[in-house]
Amino acid sequence: MKKLISGSLAVLTVLVFCAGDGRAASEAVKSPEISLALEPAQYAFVNGDASQFRAHHWMATGASGGVKEFGFEDEYPEGVTLTAEGHAIPDNGDYGAEIKLEKEGFGYLLLDYTQFRKYYGSSGGLYNAFTTLKSSDTDRDLTLNIGELSLEAGLRMENLPEITLDYTHEFKYGTKSRLTWTGVTEGPTVSGGAPDVLRKIGPSWQQIDEDVNKFGIKAEDELYGFHWHSEQEWEYVRAKNLREEKNLSTTPAAASGSNSDQKIRDQYTEPRSDLFTTILGLNKWFTKDKVYASSDYRFSQLNGRELENTLELDQNGVPTNFSNPETILDAHSDNLYTSNTWVGSVSSFLWNPLTVNTRLKAESIGRTSASTYPHDNSPANNNGASKPNGAVDQIDVSENQSKVSNFGEGLSFRYTGIPRTAIYNEYEFQQTRNNLYEDRRSPSAGEVFSRQSISHMYRGSGVLGASFSPWNPVTLTTDVRHREDAIHYNNVRYTDNSASGAKSVFIDAQDIETNEWSSKIRFRPCRWFQPSFRVQLQDTAYETQGSPDSDNWQEAGMESQIYTWDVVIQPVDALLTTTSLSVQKAKMFTPARFDTTPASRPTYNADVLSALFSAEYSVNPDVVLTGLTQWSDAGDFNNLGGAISYGADYTELDVSVGVRWTPRKDMTIEPKVAYYRYDPSPDLELGGYDAQVVSLDVSFKWG
Repeated sequence: MKKLISGSLAVLTVLVFCAGDGRAASEAVKSPEISLALEPAQYAFVNGDASQFRAHHWMATGASGGVKEFGFEDEYPEGVTLTAEGHAIPDNGDYGAEIKLEKEGFGYLLLDYTQFRKYYGSSGGLYNAFTTLKSSDTDRDLTLNIGELSLEAGLRMENLPEITLDYTHEFKYGTKSRLTWTGVTEGPTVSGGAPDVLRKIGPSWQQIDEDVNKFGIKAEDELYGFHWHSEQEWEYVRAKNLREEKNLSTTPAAASGSNSDQKIRDQYTEPRSDLFTTILGLNKWFTKDKVYASSDYRFSQLNGRELENTLELDQNGVPTNFSNPETILDAHSDNLYTSNTWVGSVSSFLWNPLTVNTRLKAESIGRTSASTYPHDNSPANNNGASKPNGAVDQIDVSENQSKVSNFGEGLSFRYTGIPRTAIYNEYEFQQTRNNLYEDRRSPSAGEVFSRQSISHMYRGSGVLGASFSPWNPVTLTTDVRHREDAIHYNNVRYTDNSASGAKSVFIDAQDIETNEWSSKIRFRPCRWFQPSFRVQLQDTAYETQGSPDSDNWQEAGMESQIYTWDVVIQPVDALLTTTSLSVQKAKMFTPARFDTTPASRPTYNADVLSALFSAEYSVNPDVVLTGLTQWSDAGDFNNLGGAISYGADYTELDVSVGVRWTPRKDMTIEPKVAYYRYDPSPDLELGGYDAQVVSLDVSFKWG
């Protein structure tokens, strides 16, 4: 609330400052130009899940209003200009303001403030076989306010380097939903005394309070025909977060409250990081502006630290250690990340129809990290549970080190020697070597773990495309892309499975191959009819090899097709319509398609059909009718062989109509009515709604 109030005061201060005083106005070269757009009234009527509506449309329910847009511009003697703009919709947490004071030949001062609000749905997943806990809600207002305040000063004087100083403060506070869905347990779902059923469909949330402060200085100039630039930036991130995961169950709790199916886990974290970055660059034109070369170097160092406390509670809110204790006391991790990166490029225009670009990259990265994880493992005694006593019973220690070398090359061509045709060809390659050490020590044998792995990653991609216009009304663009990623791991050492409970099947190799083809044709036979059609096809194949089972390659793949049709029709000058239709199809193949287990994920499809129609009709120069319709249908997601689905199957419709009336040249009045409907499949998701939104916008201009 404190930041929200300060944001509101900042916007009001900006608006007052923009108005200026009488003395400044009398010295102005001309009268200032002022524009004001008000949203004096908006009301959203929602029947259904209001949190889902807010999450989809970033719009508050009920009444709202404010300043939709404010603008100010004025000129003063000696080349001084003042411009400002802003908006404020308090009920949506939407604020913004920008002021720029500039003097020609000297420099400028820029102040910018922005804040907006994100909404989140408050429910988790859905399991129809349950009768009591088929779906649950967090019962919290899940909104996150995100904002930024920046101040920038630039010196722009002749014969001096361009120097820019900037400061930015970013903030984020509120509560959001998380996808770490919790366990929900319900008694027998069928007759005959079947055991309890557990499904991960319970919602979870995280409270966030984060601040980021950035300081920077930039300079650039010309020296002996070379253009140089340098940047220095410091960034400091501080945050305090709380994430809560609450399990649910229909099983009656014991008198002691020790039912682990109803436990609550609260995780408190305080991440912080300090980032230091330096950038140096140089570029120049050669051979009478036929060759352009540039080179840049970047050094960055990140120091990160995080403090964590995790507390588990029973359903009564009493701290409790269950059979697998997760009470963590003052765990912390430290990370040091350092990178040195050099990039260079050369562009050649020596032969007029042919352009050649080359790019090179070399990078060295080092990372060291360490963490301690103190546990409070009080002995289990209370029906498999006990109260933590605040004493550390076990400390897990992890140490990691990674050294990465990365090289990249790029080459591209563009040829325009064929009439009405442009052909382009591009290649990119990357080679990466990562030497990783991981060691984990613990009094518990199940937590002992150690390995060294040297991975080699190779990536290559190529594009061949062309743009062709056989005659003026027709333009055709098409390109083919091929990409290969090969990752090979050399597991030099790792903990023997017989010596530790921390077992794993490591990846020995993975190959990914992707082929894409896209094409678009635009046809403009006349001014009033302009259609276009686009097709995008993609086929990706995955092959993964594990260790110690290195003889068995696991194969997976994905195919997708997107077809888009757009048409602009203007049969008469007063009527303009736009229509868009998109069909998206996707098909996923996983190794589980050969598994007969009902809970496995076989081959499945994902299809989305969407359409958009907009129209604008001028009754006369002062009255314009507007309309917009959007429709989407997602289906065929729930074909997972009877298992719980985390997909989506829904129909969504948005319709809005409005009138833009200009009773005089400096005033516009625009009433609007909108209808929103979200209709999910009852087998997959709750959260449907019908909503009607009525709004009125009024705009003024002076000067």
